[in-house]
Amino acid sequence: LWLKLVPDHTIAFVRLTLIATMLLVLGNTLSVAQGATGKLKRFSIITSIFTFLEFPLVFIFFNLGYSPESCYYIHVVIYAGLVFVKIYIVKEYVGFTYSSYVREVIFKVFRVSAAAVVLPIVTLIFFEPSMFRLILIFVVSIVSSLLSICCLGMSKGERQTIIAVVRSKALGI
Repeated sequence: LWLKLVPDHTIAFVRLTLIATMLLVLGNTLSVAQGATGKLKRFSIITSIFTFLEFPLVFIFFNLGYSPESCYYIHVVIYAGLVFVKIYIVKEYVGFTYSSYVREVIFKVFRVSAAAVVLPIVTLIFFEPSMFRLILIFVVSIVSSLLSICCLGMSKGERQTIIAVVRSKALGI
């Protein structure tokens, strides 16, 4: 809008940052669960070491002449791996299985995310760059995300609870 010339790599950086943020959120819920157990020493040491691996890897890749995006790719890979490291540690203390977490949380998040991006991408493809397209993509993204969350991310009981809460708030009960 105010920036006439978009710097190189900006689009890739933003997209990879969004992916990394999604992975970070998945991992943070596990960190909170581990924190609730009070057993943080082993968890903190292992996850810190794993996270620190990003620095030497980025250094190596940059010295080998890789593009600036490589640091974000490394970041995404490290944080994806970190989610699985956290699952492995937390499952011992919290009482869930590795497969149940992957099935009930990770697959559900990716299914909802994949469905939510379809309409915004279609909007991006079929409309010329303009302020109208920007606003339309914003609105379509919100609606698409809400529909994906409600239809694919929630159980029937969760949907009924949300509907009941919204109705009670709307009616002032």
